[in-house]
Amino acid sequence: MILSVVVPVYNVQAYLRQCIDSILGQTFQEIEIILVDDGSTDESAVICDEYAEADPRVKVFHQKNTGLVGARKKGVELSSSTYITFVDSDDFIEKESYNRAVDSMKEGIDVICFGITRYYENEKAPKAEHSLFDEKIYQKTDMMQKIVPYMIWNEKRGGFGLDPSLCIKIIKRELLTKSYKLLKEQNFYYAEDSAIIFPVIYMANSMEVRYDSFYNHRRRKDETCRPYFQDKDFLKKLYIVYKHLADFFNDSPALIKQIEQFFMYSVNLRKRAYGEDYEKTEHLFPFDRIEKGKRIVLYGAGKLGKTYYHQLLQISYCEVVLWVDKNYQKFKNYGVSAVEEINKVTYDKIVVAIESADVAQAVRNYLLEKGVQDSDIILACCLKN
Repeated sequence: MILSVVVPVYNVQAYLRQCIDSILGQTFQEIEIILVDDGSTDESAVICDEYAEADPRVKVFHQKNTGLVGARKKGVELSSSTYITFVDSDDFIEKESYNRAVDSMKEGIDVICFGITRYYENEKAPKAEHSLFDEKIYQKTDMMQKIVPYMIWNEKRGGFGLDPSLCIKIIKRELLTKSYKLLKEQNFYYAEDSAIIFPVIYMANSMEVRYDSFYNHRRRKDETCRPYFQDKDFLKKLYIVYKHLADFFNDSPALIKQIEQFFMYSVNLRKRAYGEDYEKTEHLFPFDRIEKGKRIVLYGAGKLGKTYYHQLLQISYCEVVLWVDKNYQKFKNYGVSAVEEINKVTYDKIVVAIESADVAQAVRNYLLEKGVQDSDIILACCLKN
């Protein structure tokens, strides 16, 4: 068998039959379909069993609810084919979908990327989208020059460089297995495909970009604010993705910058849970240079200092034991103290949240004169995007 189709299933009885029928109806028949029932409480589990009994190509695995990451990972583990792709259980595909990729799979291309069609339940016309990268086959050298440096975040576009959706890619099983093994935590939903696909692309030796679209991604009427944005732990779970990608790409400053831009964009999406609009954030707290749970002194109560302070409040990443500013009287309502208070508290790091390099260096020199270790001082002016 050359291709396994993994379908994570959770409470989608209204859409599941259309999804499975679209896969079984493929003109390319040499596939196995793995339905991972992730603890459904509606009729989804029963529907899965019906299809498994009727067609030997369909396998079903029932498990307690682990979330999308766990369900997809289990599907990868259960697969027996050279290649794997995914279909979300409320989506559907065109009948020629996998037939279009047969030649590429026989050539042994590591990752095959297609376009996507957004299918709207509110009767808006379907919208087809394709990659920003040129339509062709890329070998390793070409990938490292033309794909990898730009794949995570396109600053001008304000979106992904490469659409991370696993559902519009056909990937060698060995690469997916490696990527899932790298993931230390799986208790998150938002950006789960980003956590997997970007390391896959980096590890791949070849990749094909195709503009044709076979995958119909359903946008439901009730999706004005998706459930994961309303999750009270959204920001903590988002940090799991940030840390995972930052650790993997720690030797690439260009990709670290893109990861931070994605993180800042995503933090702002949390506002949707409160009915607020997205607002671009230009600065990100230096999460990659300070371990979680450390005690910090925040030096600077201007725009940058306030940005850092509110980010930390939202994600509960570090404990701000003291917030200081030379002109602290102007910011007393924010709980800002005099600089001289630093020697009265116990801390691990001092973050100088001042954009001006000259002023920040002057603060650094002052702190060194007061006996602060240079390794305990982090200058924000050196971390600008």
